[in-house]
Amino acid sequence: MSNLSASKEANIQVRFFHHRGGKYLRIDFKQYDSNAKYRCKQIEGYRYSATHGCWYFPCTTGTVTALRSAFPGLSIDQAVLEDMKLEVEESPSAPVVREEKMAVWVSRAASGKFKIEMPEVRSDWASKLEIIPGWHFDTAGQFWLLPDNKESIRLLFSLFGQHLELTPEVQADFAPRPRGRESDSISLPRPQQVRWRPSTTLPPMHEKALLAFEEQLLIERMSYATIKSYLNHFARFLSHFPQREAKEISPDQIRDYVVHIVKAKDYSASTQNQIINAIKAYYEKVLKYQRQLYKVSRPKKPLRLPSILTREEVRQLFDATPNLKHRCILMLIYSAGLRISEAVNLRVRDIKKSRKCIFIRDGKGSKDRYTVLANNVMPVLDQYLKQYHPKLYLFEGQSGGAYSKRSIQAFFCRARDRAGINPDVTVHSLRHSFATHSLDAGQNLRYIQEALGHNDIKTTERYLHVSSDALRSLSSPLDDLDL
Repeated sequence: MSNLSASKEANIQVRFFHHRGGKYLRIDFKQYDSNAKYRCKQIEGYRYSATHGCWYFPCTTGTVTALRSAFPGLSIDQAVLEDMKLEVEESPSAPVVREEKMAVWVSRAASGKFKIEMPEVRSDWASKLEIIPGWHFDTAGQFWLLPDNKESIRLLFSLFGQHLELTPEVQADFAPRPRGRESDSISLPRPQQVRWRPSTTLPPMHEKALLAFEEQLLIERMSYATIKSYLNHFARFLSHFPQREAKEISPDQIRDYVVHIVKAKDYSASTQNQIINAIKAYYEKVLKYQRQLYKVSRPKKPLRLPSILTREEVRQLFDATPNLKHRCILMLIYSAGLRISEAVNLRVRDIKKSRKCIFIRDGKGSKDRYTVLANNVMPVLDQYLKQYHPKLYLFEGQSGGAYSKRSIQAFFCRARDRAGINPDVTVHSLRHSFATHSLDAGQNLRYIQEALGHNDIKTTERYLHVSSDALRSLSSPLDDLDL
């Protein structure tokens, strides 16, 4: 059968594409699914044309090889074959297909990660996996890879529920068996066993409301910390009304609850605001109530100045950190003004040495940004990469996956104590110090705002209050007196 006639039956076809004065390879799908997007993005030089509604790539033999690997059985137009002097690839034999079942299969890959397989007809399921940190689509094997940890499993249970199928090996580690009998079937954990759920047992009507709230927060791609906080606050709110459904609780009762909880607990102003926001989020996002004020006074958030280190204290901190990996982490956080969550989520490819910048992926507020890559951190970073050889994340734990934030906090405290510097500073103080020291060096406030990822310039302006240059420029009237 000729390659041209095969193209009539093939779902995917490659042909030449002339666009903006250039010659490219274009890929067309008869039946497009969301998995195809992730396969295309794995190919170097990929682009998408919204005008023509197609993906296109550099016109090279390397691109053809990558496309054939990503899309087995694709058809290449005869003109492409002749022009690029390519051979017709024999149609591959039909792969062995797992027993047809609407399920998400979870096993362990040779790389030590979770291998996720799902039916192609459920392409809508694939997009849900993007919420799980560390996801990756393997174009050669046509499956997903996720970090091998409890958070991945718990998120998979939340997203796919009864559709999730674990291999016995994975099941033995994460899924509890039913009490009183042995079974090879999968036992899903109860919702309150998910880490971000409270340990308090709720009545079925409240459990249903909590599940609906959790699903809505997941759909809206809220951060893990926000979901955990909202669900815990909302669960405590529901437990205060054991005989009432959520939709039966009046605004006055909501206000009385907030007053009660603030009196009973010594909550901070920010926690009080979180409680109100969590309750409002359920009624407005899940029950679709109109936005309303619950006549609860919002506490005034106290203005506290950030704790910073002097330049000499920063140097002493680095000197007190002999471990290469630990020193590299602290230097990168300080030199680029990173949050600790941004540091642990950095990937190797996010370090742009040629451009001397760092790409921050999915930072606070789900925002991407670029920040500076300091010259003085480059030798330490190069030495670290040569010694540790990280694969995906720039800083990986002993068992793979992203490095633990708790570990960074722990070795920071040890280094701080060894250096004998201000005992009140934390890892986040390095970010504050980056901003303050940049201001002292005369850097533009707007550039500092961009590097830190602040939405509002007023957030960055608070560092003016702790800038040593600002204090030095102010003279005390006492000095003008002739004493």
